[in-house]
Amino acid sequence: MKDIKLAIAAFVLLTSNVLAVSSQSKGEGQYGLYLGPVLSPKISDVHGDHINSAGRLVDTNVGDVDINQDIALGLNARYYFNDYLGIDIDGMYSAAEFPEQRITLAGRGGNQPKSDLEFFTLSLGPSIRYKGEGVWRSLNPYASISLAILFGSASDVNTSPVYGSGGSSSLDGTGFNFRIGTQYNADWFGITVEYRYESTDAEIDHFRSFENGISLTKEASYLLVGGCLFF
Repeated sequence: MKDIKLAIAAFVLLTSNVLAVSSQSKGEGQYGLYLGPVLSPKISDVHGDHINSAGRLVDTNVGDVDINQDIALGLNARYYFNDYLGIDIDGMYSAAEFPEQRITLAGRGGNQPKSDLEFFTLSLGPSIRYKGEGVWRSLNPYASISLAILFGSASDVNTSPVYGSGGSSSLDGTGFNFRIGTQYNADWFGITVEYRYESTDAEIDHFRSFENGISLTKEASYLLVGGCLFF
């Protein structure tokens, strides 16, 4: 939770600077919020150091893990230097769950208890849009590719007194996201529809009987709808 609060503070600082620049220049600043469903959440390549049946510590691959992740919401700030090129700062929050499932660990099958996850993703990158004459003055398609920094937490990471009951651990990682969408502008207010794909390599620093936590790859697609104000 501490890492998430720091990420939110960093987002607020970055966006306030964007808005300050836009108020003193001839460019266009935007500040908005959005929400939408998570279309295809996936966690793959889950692995970490674990003691095997011979008592040796080996890199054990759990494989893919099912994840339930329904809704994402966030804040976004953009500054366009002209009709085509700008910079995009984005902060997205979502919650998810490792449901209880059966896995093979250290050569033996067993039930893996559920774990609740929280994600906050801070993204920064260039944004390209088209703003022309006629209908394109109000309807602006855009695309963006950004560096994504993930902060989060995982619950129920202890091994005792009950395996997978109690405790929490931080979840951190880096990756990228790609966004494509369109924005309809009406004077000082805009409506945005966006498709987003995100991929992040992350680590949970303490997770149950794994010696040094686990590493994983998180992927998801989103369909997001939002509104923004222009400055």
